[in-house]
Amino acid sequence: MEVDEKMVIGHVYAFGYGKHHQLGTGNTTNQSLPTQILSYYNIHHIHSASNYTLALNDTNLVLLWGEHFNKVPLPSRLIGKKPYIAVACGPTQLILFEKYSYFVIELNNELSSFHQHVNNTQVVAGSCGVSHGLLLTIEGRVLPFGSNDKGQLGIDVKHIELRRNYQLDCVPLKATIIKVACGSYHNVVLTDQGNVYVWGDNKFGQLGVGDQNSRVLPEKLDLGEFIDDVYCGEYHTIL
Repeated sequence: MEVDEKMVIGHVYAFGYGKHHQLGTGNTTNQSLPTQILSYYNIHHIHSASNYTLALNDTNLVLLWGEHFNKVPLPSRLIGKKPYIAVACGPTQLILFEKYSYFVIELNNELSSFHQHVNNTQVVAGSCGVSHGLLLTIEGRVLPFGSNDKGQLGIDVKHIELRRNYQLDCVPLKATIIKVACGSYHNVVLTDQGNVYVWGDNKFGQLGVGDQNSRVLPEKLDLGEFIDDVYCGEYHTIL
């Protein structure tokens, strides 16, 4: 049977655990069947983390729902109806990217937030962990922010906090980066030559360097083949 794409494009369905309104149905009832929650915003990108979800539509409008946010998919009062080019969700923070700045919402009891400009470059993507994040610039450079208590910023300065009003420095990588991925406290980045660099917490061997010692500075993995993509879970890595 043929399906008219115009009838289904951008629709969103949710099911499963609903205690924190993460299903976007307006109530906290669990759903065992797919339930349509969006059909009029033409959604093209979705991120979920912990008990909330963020969706981006075809005009780059951001909708939020779940714990800390709305009971149904709506623009958040924190960010209004401003368009963003990309988003990243973590368990304790989410990042919304503009061309020359980024906006961070910290998911604490008071939903604190801050807005930071990035000078002389354009942000195209990013990722976030529990207490840190990475920004990817149009030139293929990596800019870190947040906590460095586990070496997750890729700079050799322990226990520093890079957040508000800080002019970001690049992670020292002599390569053009095309993707960044953050775990809870570790990072994996991919170069345009198919190489992989890792750094940060390594308690469970998530850096893939053959031991369980953390790395403060980026270290290249010797894989012997071209890598197409990189992904991070909380404490594991997939290539």
